[in-house]
Amino acid sequence: MKSLKSIKKFLKSLVGLAIAAALLLTCSLAFAAPEDDVAEEAVPSAVGESFGGKEEVVYASLTPTGRAEAVYIVNIFNALTAGGLTDYGDYSAVKNLTDLATLDFGGGAVNLNFTEPQRFYYQGNAVSAALPWDFAITYSLNGQQTLPEILAGKSGRVEISIKSTVNAAYDSYFADSYMLQITVPLDTEIFKNITAQGATEANSGRDKLLNFTVLPGTNANLRISADVTEFELGAIEIAALPFSMDITLPDLSALTDGFDQLTDAVSQLSDGVTLLSDGATELRAGAEELSSGAVSFTQGLTQLDGGTDALNAGSSQINAALQQVAAGLGAVPDLSGLAELGKLPPTLTTLADGLDKMAQGLTQLEAGFSLGNAALETAINMIPDGEISETQVAALYAAAPNMRETLETLVNSYYAAATIKGTYASAKPAFAAVSPALEPIITQLGTISGALRLMADSLPSAEALPDAAQLQQLIGGITQLSAQYSAFDSGLQAYTGGVATLAAQGSAVSDGVAEVAGGIAEVTDGLAELADGAKKLDDETSKLPERIDEEIAKLTDGMSGEAAQPVSFADARNTNVASVQFVLRTSAVTAPTPPAPPITAAESETFWDRLWALFN
Repeated sequence: MKSLKSIKKFLKSLVGLAIAAALLLTCSLAFAAPEDDVAEEAVPSAVGESFGGKEEVVYASLTPTGRAEAVYIVNIFNALTAGGLTDYGDYSAVKNLTDLATLDFGGGAVNLNFTEPQRFYYQGNAVSAALPWDFAITYSLNGQQTLPEILAGKSGRVEISIKSTVNAAYDSYFADSYMLQITVPLDTEIFKNITAQGATEANSGRDKLLNFTVLPGTNANLRISADVTEFELGAIEIAALPFSMDITLPDLSALTDGFDQLTDAVSQLSDGVTLLSDGATELRAGAEELSSGAVSFTQGLTQLDGGTDALNAGSSQINAALQQVAAGLGAVPDLSGLAELGKLPPTLTTLADGLDKMAQGLTQLEAGFSLGNAALETAINMIPDGEISETQVAALYAAAPNMRETLETLVNSYYAAATIKGTYASAKPAFAAVSPALEPIITQLGTISGALRLMADSLPSAEALPDAAQLQQLIGGITQLSAQYSAFDSGLQAYTGGVATLAAQGSAVSDGVAEVAGGIAEVTDGLAELADGAKKLDDETSKLPERIDEEIAKLTDGMSGEAAQPVSFADARNTNVASVQFVLRTSAVTAPTPPAPPITAAESETFWDRLWALFN
């Protein structure tokens, strides 16, 4: 007596055969097979209006691992009137599915002749098992990949992977136009805790049907996992149909308006960064001019300070000479010692010449200092007076977060420039006092020089010596001149000391200005790159709404309206094809049948036992 499970399997197989027979008579499909060696001019598959469109249903038997073993094409014709046609296909054999008539088949062509209107079916067994898609089905038990025949009857955590890839060696029409519907039946008595991402689940009796959809032109990697008891798997069915659907898109104006706001904001950011870069360029020019002026100013101070040593030495010599002359004249007791007085005029003239040269040198130094100081003040004044608040700095960081390091350098340079301007403002009175202090010194030197020359001209020659009264008057004048020059020499020493201090400070200012100018140059270069990047970003994002519309159009292209005109799967020479459909099916994986229990030898029977068995 058969077990209940065996009877159910038999009924299930019987139902499956009935469904397959129904599909055989109703489904339609298309595929382009290799051309056969036939004449170039062939009779078309349908002539005029004598035949309706040809339908093709392609059936393929796959192994449990997804390899195609055999391909069968059911060709269906609607003969509207009596007539004949030639249908092409690379078949190893053909079979009439409509009546018992023998088909005229040879050389890759089937010649059909209809005596009356009818719907006609015939099957062709394809020579090649190639399909527009390649399938690879793998199985693993508790993380270890295994073969389905070995997995059958085992228990544990099972994972099934179904990979679908476009067959690049085949006609791309089907892969680009057809959608795959993959259905995996799982017996819920065997499979528990099922996980199948992306699958649509349906119940059919005690089976859980997992349906996967693969869109045209795409590859798929589908995964199913479950806890399994005594693994068995029914046939996996794959249907391929032309993909066509009507889609009504929602109103996307809110989305595109949002992108318009984004592009406007990016455009404003680009304009702001460009203005910032232009301002930084002007700041850089001012900083470079400031640095150049500071260098000239420092060079003038250095030159002025370098001449002060000679100026101090000459003044000291003049002061000593005047004191010596005054002391010498005061020591003369009478006119008998005035014989040497005749030598004094040339000495006084020499002193006057020295004072004139000193005054000329100071005049040149004052002119150089004035030019340097003016250049420094012009450059300093080019630093903007406005102040940048911390709120503005924070807003700048927020507007360009990717340029934070460059912006920090710019802000630091701004603060350094502000510091330099403040320092110069404090030292400006000292700089301004240099020229006014030099002018009276130069004037006083000229006065002293003139007095010396006048004295030299007034002194008598050796032949006309003065009397005692004139001599006393001369001694008094020279003594007074010596005292005045001694005070002048002390003031000159203090002035040259101030010039030295100022020259040292000017050097520090020049170095600081040069450093700030270098930092501003780096910031300007960084802002120029930022402006270029912002401009490119603006150019790209300005076209973003249009690109979004284009991409939406691409995504929906081919998803609405009528499908493309079908082509024959059997042979490209077949025309007037109405529809093509693929029905692919793997063989089931069944657990091995347990061995039948051994038949034990019957015990020795009595006559009554045999009689009882006879009537029962």
